Amino acid sequence: MGVEMIRSFIIGLDSYYEDKDDFQILDAAQNLSEKMKDFADLNDEIKRVNEVIIGNLQAGWMIYNRNLYLITRDKNTWWESRRECQKEGSELVSIETQEEQILA
Repeated sequence: MGVEMIRSFIIGLDSYYEDKDDFQILDAAQNLSEKMKDFADLNDEIKRVNEVIIGNLQAGWMIYNRNLYLITRDKNTWWESRRECQKEGSELVSIETQEEQILA
């Protein structure tokens, strides 16, 4: 009865499996199950990244051109600023375009 339920489900997804034996149906179900787990893991990672981004935005970071920037008025040396950035898992940027300069 369980295999028939799985068969019905798999064939409902893809009629290719209509004439396949139980082992092929169960293999397809296993592959589908693994893909669903991969998607669930990916979804968890996306949620984690979103939480980090939201936290950064709430802490004063800004989005520009698909990048996050934190602009501070701290008076540090370049090396101190770089070290602070690296502690945050980021890099100290060099402003290279007029658009970035306007953002700053």
